[in-house]
Amino acid sequence: MVGIYMATKLSVEQYKAVSAKIMESGLDTTGLVMHSAFGESGSVALFDVWESKEAFESFAQLLGPIFAGLGLEPVSPDVVEMIEYIAP
Repeated sequence: MVGIYMATKLSVEQYKAVSAKIMESGLDTTGLVMHSAFGESGSVALFDVWESKEAFESFAQLLGPIFAGLGLEPVSPDVVEMIEYIAP
């Protein structure tokens, strides 16, 4: 498993627009274990857990056109191997 951290310059409204486009487009999120978004307007950060780096990269390739279509700059993720993941 990998952890994906993305510090963005997205406002809450921009994040919600991206999220809505993802849902509308039916992007394949196979391999996504957990997604979270947090922070304040203008600095929304994201933390995901994916089953593998390859699963995330497959999803990320499809994310680029969504950002471009909304006039947003792409976000560079920090990808790290998970040591442990515990969920109730």
